Amino acid sequence: MPTPGPACPAPALFTDRYELTMVAAALADGTADRDCVFEVFARRLPHGRRYGVLAGTARLLEELPHFCFGDDELSALREQGITDQRLLDWLADFRFSGDIDGYAEGDLYFPGSPVLTVRASFAQGVLLETLALSVLNHDSAIASAAARMVLAADGRPLLEMGSRRTHEQAAEIMRAATEAIALSWLSTESARVSSSTPSAKEARTVSTGEPGKYRSPSV
Repeated sequence: MPTPGPACPAPALFTDRYELTMVAAALADGTADRDCVFEVFARRLPHGRRYGVLAGTARLLEELPHFCFGDDELSALREQGITDQRLLDWLADFRFSGDIDGYAEGDLYFPGSPVLTVRASFAQGVLLETLALSVLNHDSAIASAAARMVLAADGRPLLEMGSRRTHEQAAEIMRAATEAIALSWLSTESARVSSSTPSAKEARTVSTGEPGKYRSPSV
């Protein structure tokens, strides 16, 4: 009998090491609680594209209540050589308490436009950088590609087959494509997550990439 695969990683571990170094330094010099504003924006769009379609905001907000450092996460950090006890204690008590606002799912965005704004202490905002970019870049890439394909199809039906091109947990995330337009699903898991009916027709895949940036805080 096959053994189950590894559990999904905790959202808090989607944090780049240098961000923990920044938090440790801020705790040491007393600036960790300084009020800051962080903005997510695209520096530029791929060649030939005039706009992007924002998606992923809802998924990011769903992750926030689970973004915390429990015993397992702290043990993993210690095993990676993080021994700053002040930092570890702060992470153990971490719960995001800032404010987040931004574009609605499916809104168009352009270079330099702040699709997401995080108002929080410096330390709290820094910790969210990797997670925010990961979610928004991936979901917006799918939604943007889907929107372009709808325009190219000019009224002809489109089906989504992207789940066969990536890992098995991507079916849930691929729902971002529906934030741009109403695609039919080929994957039964994608249909289950999106509360729709899977299609048995032939299809073209939705697959592309978009740039993103988490701008340095303004104080």
